[in-house]
Amino acid sequence: MALPRLLDDDSIDAAIEAAQTTSHGTGTDVDEPASVPEWRFVRHLNSAVDPLVDALQNTEGRLMWGIRDLDLMMRGVGNGDLCFVTGRAHSGKTQLVMQAICNNAHGRFILFTPDEMAELVLMKLAAIMRGLNPEHVEQALKAGDNDMVELLRTVAADDFPNLVVIDDGLDFDDMRKAVMECEAYWEAPTQGIFIDYLELIPGDADHDGVTWKVQELKRFAKGTKRPVVCLHQGKRGERGQAKGMDGMRYGGENEATYVVEVFRKCQDETLDAYDREAEQNSITVGVVKNKRPPSKTGYVDLHIAAETGAIRPMQEGDRYVRPDDGAGPTQSRAEHNAAALQALKDEVAATQPAAEGADRPMF
Repeated sequence: MALPRLLDDDSIDAAIEAAQTTSHGTGTDVDEPASVPEWRFVRHLNSAVDPLVDALQNTEGRLMWGIRDLDLMMRGVGNGDLCFVTGRAHSGKTQLVMQAICNNAHGRFILFTPDEMAELVLMKLAAIMRGLNPEHVEQALKAGDNDMVELLRTVAADDFPNLVVIDDGLDFDDMRKAVMECEAYWEAPTQGIFIDYLELIPGDADHDGVTWKVQELKRFAKGTKRPVVCLHQGKRGERGQAKGMDGMRYGGENEATYVVEVFRKCQDETLDAYDREAEQNSITVGVVKNKRPPSKTGYVDLHIAAETGAIRPMQEGDRYVRPDDGAGPTQSRAEHNAAALQALKDEVAATQPAAEGADRPMF
C-alpha cells in the first residue's frame, strides 16, 4: 500500500495563505476574525433561565384574571402563552373575559370579537364597572337620557382608555397587523389579546378547519409574544356539568398552555328544579389544563350577578335557599319540583294547541 504523499513547504505556505483569505482581501493582514455561524435550531438550555426567573418574579408581564382562585392556580397568562376558555354556548365564557378586562381596566388590551358589536361590549363593560342593569340602560337611552349618554362616554374614555375592540372578522395575517398598529399607537406592548371566539376566525368550520385554526393560533401567540386568551365553543356532553379536557371540540388541548372550562350548574337538567334554583346565581370555572409547574388544576364556584353580569368570589348567603314553609325540607323540595313541572306543562300547553279531536294530557 502506497503511503500518503506529504506536502512540501510551498504547498503548506499556499494552504496557510488560502486559510487567511477573507472577503475583505487576501494576504496576511487579516483584521477581522472569521464569522461565527448563526445557528437556527441550536439553543443552550441556559438561555431559558432568565426568562423563567422573569416570568415568576415579574407579574407585570402576565395577564392576571383578578379572580384570586384562578390566579393562584395559573399565576397569570404569560407572553406567548395560549389559553382557551371553553364551554357550551351561553355558559358565561364571554362574561368571564369581560370581568377580566374590568379587573384590569386600564390595561392595554385588544379584543377581537366578530361575535359581538363594539356597542354590546361597551354595554356589558359598563354594567359590570358601574353596577348598571343593561335593560335600564337601554330604556334610558331610548328615552333620550343625556346623563346616561355621558356616563357611557365616561366609561369608554376613563375606565377603558387603552381597550381596542375590533368587531371585524379578521384572518391571522390581519390580526398580526392589528397588533402591530395598536402597539404603535400605544407606543407600548399590548398586555393581553382576547379572541371571541375561535370558530369565527375566517376559515372552514369543520374538523380540519378548526384544527388548522388552533395550530395557527398557537403560532400567532408565539409569534406576537403576547398573552392570548381565546374562547372555544364546546359541544360535547350535557349542559351544566364538568367535562374537563373532553370539552375541547376538535382538539386544541395539545396546543394550549392553559384550558379553562366554564359552565352553569343551573343549566344541569340532571338536577331537580330545587337544586337548579339554588345555583341560579353561580358560575363554575375550572382550570383543567395547566402546563406551568406545579400544574395546579381545579374548579371554583363564583357568584354572577343576575342584573349586571359581574363575577366575584362566592360569599355566604349567595346561593338561593327557599324559605322554610314549616313542611320540612323533603316536603318543600317535592312541592317545589311538582310546581315547576306543572308550570312547564302549562307553558307547553299554551304554545302547542292540542290536535283536533284530541283531549288527552301532553305528559
